[in-house]
Amino acid sequence: MATNNPTNVLLLRAPDDPASSDKYLSAFANSRWNAVCVPVLETTLVNLEELSEILRNLVKGEIAEGRIDGVIITSARACEAWRAVVDGLIASSSSPVPMQVPIYVVGTATRNALLQIYFARSSSPYSPDPCLILGAEEAGNAEQLAQFILRQQQLPKRLLYLTGDKNRDTLPTILSAHSIALTPLQVYETRGSSAFKDDLKATVDSWPHGREEGWWTVFFAPSSSSFVLPFLQSDPRVWERRKVAAIGKTTDTHLREELGLAVHAVAKNPSPEGLIAALQSAENS
Repeated sequence: MATNNPTNVLLLRAPDDPASSDKYLSAFANSRWNAVCVPVLETTLVNLEELSEILRNLVKGEIAEGRIDGVIITSARACEAWRAVVDGLIASSSSPVPMQVPIYVVGTATRNALLQIYFARSSSPYSPDPCLILGAEEAGNAEQLAQFILRQQQLPKRLLYLTGDKNRDTLPTILSAHSIALTPLQVYETRGSSAFKDDLKATVDSWPHGREEGWWTVFFAPSSSSFVLPFLQSDPRVWERRKVAAIGKTTDTHLREELGLAVHAVAKNPSPEGLIAALQSAENS
């Protein structure tokens, strides 16, 4: 492996859409490195029939036993499942009354994803009511959302909780301590991208900058690191002239202790600025 400092940076993450607004690519555009993102994960929607049945019953007002007083959504991915269900449901000729339950969300990105559903399908009774989307700015993470719910004038008794396949117990723990029950429903799962091998090859094949000068390979999560490593190791153009960077301590530990990799740079905070500072520090040491 070359000891010279690489001039290329392989960011093992999906770029923002559009890529021109990606915060990592924008930061590296003003640096000495040439950076590119290659997506490593893909999301599959699951249990859409179950979600569809719940939304139909909420609109009809037919959920009595185990009553649902609201919905919790913590990611834009879960909103994709909601949108898929709304697109598949056709309002009956009797034009049922729109669903009137609050939707508690983490962050503005989740709220905006729900608003897009409403703007696209505002006539559907299954679309989220913008006036009932709560939290957002006041709830940037799960703990803050739990505290936001607990500040409501009338506490809900049971909430539908739309989840993925990897969830922390922060929110359920806080709410259950205040006798608020959750009905979890997994609506998406994340797995390694089936296109990663081809995407990596296409990226390196078409790369216009000095490939012979090597790559900084930046890992963003333990699970995705384990998935992509065999593909990286099988491409000598990437792996023979490499240095390895981790976005944080957890990923660094996984790379070193579980995958046996030498890690040359670790970001002190998981941000573009933190990553660039880590690369600069590693190259200057």
